[in-house]
Order: sequence, then C-alpha cells, then structure tokens
Amino acid sequence: MSFSESSIAFIILTWNSEDYIDDCLDSVEMLQCAQKDVFVVENGSTDNTRQLLVNRAHRQPNLHLILEGKNLGTTVSRNKALRRIPTSTDYICILDSDTIVNQKAFETMATQLKNDPTIGIIAPRLVGIDGTYQVSGRNLPTLPEKLGKASHLPMLEELALHAETPTAPLIGGLQDVGYLMSACWLMSYRAFITIGLFDENIFYAPEDVDYCARAHEAGLRVVLCHDVEITHVYQRISRQALLSTINASHFAGLAYYFKTHGYALDSRRIYDPEKQCVEKREQIRQHWKEDQDSQLLACSKERPMKVFFINPPFKAEHGRFARENRSAAITRSGTLYYPLWLIYAAAVCEDDGFQVSFLDAPVFPYTKQQSLDYIESNGGVATKLFVLDTSTPSIYSDIAFADTLKELYPSAFVMLVGTHPSALPEETLNNAKGVDAVARHEFDFIVRDVARALRDGADPCEVRGLTYRTKDGSVKSNENYPYITDLDQIPWASKFIKKHLDVHDYFFAASAYPEIQMFTGRGCLARCFFCVYPQTMHGHQYRTRSIDNVIGELSYIDTAFPDVKEIVIEDDTFTINKKRVMDFCQKMEETGLNKRFRWLCNARVNLDYETMVAMKNAGCKLIIPGIESGNQQILNNIHKGTTLEQIRAYVANAKKANLAVHACYMVGNKG
Repeated sequence: MSFSESSIAFIILTWNSEDYIDDCLDSVEMLQCAQKDVFVVENGSTDNTRQLLVNRAHRQPNLHLILEGKNLGTTVSRNKALRRIPTSTDYICILDSDTIVNQKAFETMATQLKNDPTIGIIAPRLVGIDGTYQVSGRNLPTLPEKLGKASHLPMLEELALHAETPTAPLIGGLQDVGYLMSACWLMSYRAFITIGLFDENIFYAPEDVDYCARAHEAGLRVVLCHDVEITHVYQRISRQALLSTINASHFAGLAYYFKTHGYALDSRRIYDPEKQCVEKREQIRQHWKEDQDSQLLACSKERPMKVFFINPPFKAEHGRFARENRSAAITRSGTLYYPLWLIYAAAVCEDDGFQVSFLDAPVFPYTKQQSLDYIESNGGVATKLFVLDTSTPSIYSDIAFADTLKELYPSAFVMLVGTHPSALPEETLNNAKGVDAVARHEFDFIVRDVARALRDGADPCEVRGLTYRTKDGSVKSNENYPYITDLDQIPWASKFIKKHLDVHDYFFAASAYPEIQMFTGRGCLARCFFCVYPQTMHGHQYRTRSIDNVIGELSYIDTAFPDVKEIVIEDDTFTINKKRVMDFCQKMEETGLNKRFRWLCNARVNLDYETMVAMKNAGCKLIIPGIESGNQQILNNIHKGTTLEQIRAYVANAKKANLAVHACYMVGNKG
C-alpha cells in the first residue's frame, strides 16, 4: 500500500503558536493520502492561537480540536490525542506546530516503514527557515553529558554535544540513532501499539528520548532518513536560566528517565550504536523473515466485530450535559459524572473480544455534527452495533441522534439503553423510527448478547431484556434479563477508563480532583418512591462485588492513576451492610490504601457511630445521605423509611467522627 492509499493521523500540540500554526496545517492539508485526521491539542495559549484553530475547524472537517485551559505538558497532551485516533489508521505522525511538511518526505518515510517492519520510528532531516540543517537525531544521553550541557560552560557543552552525536554509518540513506527530535516522527499504527502511549510521569522533556528508548527496548529501530527533509522553525527554549521552570521540569524528567531505564553512565544497555546496526538489525530481520508468513496471516484475518458506545451530545452550546447525574442537567458547578453504566457495558463487550469505540460527547462538549464527524473518523462505517445512552431530559434529542445514525449506517443495529427506555420502552421505540431495539434495566449482558448474535449471524431480537421493532413495524418485548448476581465477573471500569477516557475530563464538586467513580454494588433495599435507578435499572436487591475484588481495583487505580486523589463510591447505599463495610475498612488499612486515597460514599441515615469511625480510619472524608425533608409526614409519604431522630443522630455522630456530610434535600413533595 502506497502513502497515497494510506490513512494517517497527525498529533500536533500548540501553545502560543499563532505565528506558524496556519502554515503547518496548510502543509498537512496539501498531503495526498486516502484518509487524514489532524488532532490538535491547544494547551491554553494566551495569544490568538485558540481562535485561529476554532475558526479553522469550522471549514476543515478532519481537524479535531482538544481545547485545554492550561499547558498540560507534552506527554499528557499527546496521549489525549493518541487515545482518539481511529484504529483503522495506518500511520501516526507526531508533529510540531512550527513545521512545514511535504509529500516527498512522507512518501519516502512511509515506503521505508512498509519495506522494513523493524523500523519503529522514522524522521526526516530538519532544516531551519534560513536553510541551515538542525540536529535531527542523537545518541541516547548519559548523566555526565546532560550535566555538561546544563552547565553552559563552552568546553563542557562541546564535549557533551560531541558525545551525543551519532556515529553509526549511513546505509541506504538511513541512519540508526539513539533518539530523534520529535519535531516530525512517523510510525506505523502497529509500532505505536507495541511501544504504547507517552509516559505521563514526564511533563515536558525528555519525552522524546524516553519514547525512543522504549522503541529500542521493544526491538524496534529508530532511524533518521537523510533522503528527505522538512522545514522546522526550531524555537529553542532549553537555553533559559538554569533554574527556570522549564529546566526544572526537564531535570526532573531526566532523573525519572535514568531511573526508569536503569542507567546513568552507559546507554549501550539499551542501544549500542556499534552493534545495533549490524547484529541486532540482522537478528530482528531474520526473526521477521521466519515469522512473516504467520504475521501476514494474522493481519489478513477479519478484525473483531466493532461495537460503538455513545453518550450522545445534548445542548453543547450551553455547556456539558451530565446525563448520568441523579438529576441530569447542564452542569453549572463543573460537575460531570463518568458515564459508568455505559462504561461497564463497553468493558464487558471488549472483554468478550469485540472491538470497542467509545464517545462521551458531553465531555468536550461536541455538537451533533462534531459527534457524527468523530464517529465517521473512528470507524462508523465498520460498526455493526451502536449503543446509545439516554435520559428523560434529553430523550428527544437522543432519539433524533439515533435516527440519524441509522440513516448514515443503515446496516448497523441501533439500540438505546438507560433509565428512560427502561421505564417507557414501547413509547421510546414508537417515537424512534430508526432505532431497532431498547435494552430494559441492567444492560451489560444484554448488549453483549446482542453483539454475539450479530457476530454469529443469529437474530439479535431473541435476546432477553430487549424491546424491539419487528419487520412489520410493531413493537414487542422479550422476557426480562435476570439481574447479575456475580458482579466480580464485570471488568473494572477503571481499566476501561485508562484505555479510552481521561480522568481529568471529569469532576465532582464534593471530591478532590481528579477523582474516579466506581460501583461496589448494585440495587437498593430501600423503597423510596422517587429514586430512579433502583426502580428502572437495578432493582431492590443489593448485589455486591467481593471485598477482594474492590480492593484489587483500588490497588490498580493506585498504580495506573498516580495523580488520582479521591474515590467516589457510587452505590445507592454503600453502608447498608455493616459487616461488609467493616471488612472493607479493615482491608483498606491492611493494604495502606487508606493513606493513598480519600473516598466518599452514599450513606443512609441509619449508619451508626462505630461504622463511621471505622470508615474515617479507612480514609473516608465525606458521607452523602438523602435527608430529603425535615418533616416526618413528608418522609412517610415518599416511603423514605427514615425518621427525624435518625437524621439528628446521624449528623451528630458524623461530626463526632470528623466526617463531612453532604446532605441532599428535595422540595415540592406533598406534606
């Protein structure tokens, strides 16, 4: 496949880039290829960069903007974009915003990647606007060399520069190097999957050194292509004061890099310029030659069936719509819940072997057209099953979006899930002319079984828990799907979040930031007549995960999300089983997780003082009761099952245990 027949995703970061970003994007747009997606992460510029990008996005459909309020650094920013590239992408280009690219460079580099699968990252020579050649590739650094450069003493700087200069011989226009300047990298999607995302423990630098080192450790080559070149304005920021914020960040990144890769004085453990080009290259190529037939066979196999999960857009012009909040609304406090029930269902499908894409449109917030563009660029045409979350405030908009998807992708099966279609399945389908079915109540396994049926050529409408439209247009409902009793078989939401979402996009005003939300159980024993989830989704039996399973996920979050500060336990009533809560608290202390995380939970007003103290010792900072009213008659009328005496004792005990209380009230109930 030639470059002109390929798909490519560009990852570009901007920060005060108004002087050159248009030239960069113009040159990218001139490249001729089959599919091109341009992801630009705007890192809180103080000049006119953001407005330039927003204006341009209106006329450039393949320009996908990720607008940030501050500079997140190179690794976090690039990862935000990398997580969104279509899985059908052939090539990925990491590109600086002050570059001007050309067709010859990309055709040549893509050909090299195609002909030699041992190349992990390839880059062109960098040429300044004055025509001078810039340093494009170097040997992996050592600690003495970096200290020499940081000293700003001419003799030490010269020695350090000499040591970092690659000495490997040129072969066919390619030069193996330790690392490449990340102004313009090209790599195959396969190489990206092998190397992975950027290490977010590094803020600014040496993220390029670390990524190339990881490529070497994976047995991949890092090469500079001397046959082609691109223009690079080359804004140097490293010659600032020794104690500047940039340099401080750089030194911290270097310390982390040397520690992670296990060397400081001799980089040859990772990459030996004298042996790598001869011994290891031949070893890798021989391995590829022996394994090529089986790899080609694997590549030729049909990809797993694609399922697209969508939290649809709604009134994006007014802000971010929190569909999964207990009271769905356009948030004013900034609070935005994770779409956890959609996440759990998506994780179940992915765990079952399906290819999953996930769009949480309110995060950005995307308009309807932006959401449709995202779906199209992320494999919409290959999708066999679309799963859309819903809510009562947004139901007509959700239905219209689903109908549009059916018009665009008529061969796909479109289904709605959530509280509203669970309560009113027939009405929902009668209003939705393009929707094939709705899932009632708890839908994790319903969606999975529909996907299995579509994959296997069976009739998806035979799946339990569905209300569906027949061929003659009538609406029928199957028997209910039984509630899941073994919740340990549901994959951890946090693992799915790590792969597909960004914890920094979600916010809960009562918790520390960033936070992760999770469920340790489903259902509620109480019979409050107003509470939506027990009545429409999960029922009145409290089904729980094992404590070991919950602690296992918290331990995973500890290592996978080093900056997460708080856990939000979203069970309707986490404290309903005292023994389970006490066991959980004991495990938190035994594992030391009570020192790592603070956490909060929903806690009914029958919670006793002893349990409160145990929760406090286990890291709990806040409890959330549904007080609802200070009038006993109203509490009786709404079937709350609590008393004013319990409420007073609860608040007094919480104060004594040093737990904060976030009390919830309702107005308008009959007295």
